[in-house]
Amino acid sequence: MIKSGISKLLTTLVSFYLSVMLHLLKLVPQSSRFASLLDLIPALIDQVSNHGYKSVGKLIVEDAVDTVALKAGYQLVPVKQHDGNGKNVEEKGAASPSFDEGVDVGDGGIPGGESVPRKQTLLVNGKNDFKNVVVIGGSIVGQALAMQIRANPLPHPYRVIIIEKHSHAHYMFAFPRAATIPGIESALFAPYTNTFPSPSIGTVINAFVTKITKTHVELDREIDGSKSVEFDYLVMATGANHPEPGNLNLCDTKSDAIKTLKHYQSIIASSSHPLIIGGGAVGIELAAEIKEHYPHKNVTIVHSRERYLGSYKIGMHDKCFKLLQKLGVVQILGDRVEAPKCGFVRDGVKRSYVSKNGRKIESDLVLLCTGMTPNSHLLTPLSPTSLSSSKYIRVRPTLQLHDTQFPNIFAGGDVIDAPDIKTGSSAFNHAGVIVRNIRKLIDEEKKGRNVGDVMEGELESWKAILPQIFLFLGAHHGFAQLAFKNYLYTAGSWLVRRYFSENVLAARMWDWVGTPLNKKTINL
Repeated sequence: MIKSGISKLLTTLVSFYLSVMLHLLKLVPQSSRFASLLDLIPALIDQVSNHGYKSVGKLIVEDAVDTVALKAGYQLVPVKQHDGNGKNVEEKGAASPSFDEGVDVGDGGIPGGESVPRKQTLLVNGKNDFKNVVVIGGSIVGQALAMQIRANPLPHPYRVIIIEKHSHAHYMFAFPRAATIPGIESALFAPYTNTFPSPSIGTVINAFVTKITKTHVELDREIDGSKSVEFDYLVMATGANHPEPGNLNLCDTKSDAIKTLKHYQSIIASSSHPLIIGGGAVGIELAAEIKEHYPHKNVTIVHSRERYLGSYKIGMHDKCFKLLQKLGVVQILGDRVEAPKCGFVRDGVKRSYVSKNGRKIESDLVLLCTGMTPNSHLLTPLSPTSLSSSKYIRVRPTLQLHDTQFPNIFAGGDVIDAPDIKTGSSAFNHAGVIVRNIRKLIDEEKKGRNVGDVMEGELESWKAILPQIFLFLGAHHGFAQLAFKNYLYTAGSWLVRRYFSENVLAARMWDWVGTPLNKKTINL
């Protein structure tokens, strides 16, 4: 009886551990995700066995793997293998996760079996029978939306057109490292060429939207002989601007973006007293990267709040503060450095700055990591009431515009006025709600209803997810806040170290846009 109770307890603990690991495995390229989970089984069996329950250890762990894997959408199937003596044995393996069903993935993980991207040629404009779901912005919301459409296309004649001014997708999560350490730049910019398996399902066009009307968007260049694209549905996924090097919004090409990162590598290497203003995720990561790579530099970080990451558990602040302290970063909290009238000059000359609280700080390089500005200006002429006082887009619970005149226009990601924290996880959450609601509206249209007649209660309402974050602080440390059954947990390097990579797992973004990261594709 006692042994049975302990077995149940151990099963629960192992299930929790595996659930956390599966959450982290979302960072790993999809093709190797479950293999990484299965790699944990021997170690877990050893851990359980070490507690004196060797006979039940294997059963407990495999039970937990079954439970957690199925919840995550994986189907475990018997895989016949040889035991070395010519006999077949069955091992647990993983079929494709359920969210990939319906995608024809061939050689190299590219739809259709191609190993390099191909040009999509179906006309965006001109004579065709398509109805367009236009998405302005190809960052996280646009990529998450594309992944769902790739797996389950919209019914004919609907297709998705993503309009993105950057030639390549930007993997911003690695910019603090790439701005400090050379060698990983090319991996951080992936081509959009294979975002969709067929242009009849969706396509990405490289252009800049200059105006939105009730029926179409206007572009800065001609596409198929026209500077406008009509839409039946529109998604505002325009994101927000952050200061460089945390964001490279002004770099429209891969070569320009790489050149900018190398510029930051150069000025950081040349500095002796770098000053980082802003203690959000980017500021903390940048401080850690610089101090770890250049331990003799006098690195200072100034943050206006009394603690880092105020929207997360205090444990995240404590872990970050202690690590930066251990690295030797000077940390000034609850204070500000006001910009001089002429701005912060980057000429390599050491200057003295006085903080709001009167503290003198010397620096020959100031790096701003403060705040964000929403890219919402396109809506001002069309629907000024859909913008908040801080210029974020106001949305209904369905993620439709707050202005009920436009039931066919949605918004998600960093650009919206929403209480959840602006992270990649939130953007993926928004994209899912938007796609499902557009599908519902299309279904209702086929029944003869007007989009404006579909009541808010008939659509899915967006719900904020618990605040989660994953920080890479140099090559050897990382912290995470994860959710499990509506509870939040913080995790240190012991848990996340397994998923460290030189390019901060940039391969996952390449998966998001449909092209694998390898030697053949990295410079595309």
